[in-house]
Amino acid sequence: MERIWNYVYYYTYLFEIKTSKIITYPFSLIFDLIYKIPFIANGLKKRGSSPNELRSVTDNLMRNRKYGQNINFSNIHIGGLLVLIEYGLFNLLQALLAKSLIQYIKDFKYIIIDKQRNLIKYYSILRPIGHTLKLDDFDNKIKTSETSVRGEYEVVYLVKKGYTAFKINGLFYDNFKEIDSSIKLQRIYSYKFNLKLYLQLLFTGKIKIEE
Repeated sequence: MERIWNYVYYYTYLFEIKTSKIITYPFSLIFDLIYKIPFIANGLKKRGSSPNELRSVTDNLMRNRKYGQNINFSNIHIGGLLVLIEYGLFNLLQALLAKSLIQYIKDFKYIIIDKQRNLIKYYSILRPIGHTLKLDDFDNKIKTSETSVRGEYEVVYLVKKGYTAFKINGLFYDNFKEIDSSIKLQRIYSYKFNLKLYLQLLFTGKIKIEE
């Protein structure tokens, strides 16, 4: 990691040098004309100086690797880059935590299964007065596993029109297997699944099921 940052710092420094050359080029042309004015040229000569010496001093002030303007500006750029990276990571972490909390709230449900009428009624923080689903409106179900800080747990998703539509999170139920067996829907065992779909399912709860 240190080596990578050394490369970043080095190329930032080279970029700063090229940028300063482009910016100062018009001023160099102007001062070259000024140095040719007789009384200025004579004044420099009397003081034991010359345009070349002034250029050398300016170049040293700009490009000295210990105290020059280019190295100082490079330090500022790297500092700003680090702040942006830290800010971006902080915002990403906030977004993930907020999304995880919302998903956790959505997953926490009190479920009642009416086997005779083939219904699921559930209560949650988002549905405090309850909501009823007809199992006949669903086509299939899938069973998978997810991982959290509390470990791995099983999850059942009810599938409607080819998409996951209702989630039962095994993390919250000691009788998860009984709940699963009470849902008389055909289980899809083989379907397209990869890391991208896993993350999409984990954070959104909805993916298309393709056998």
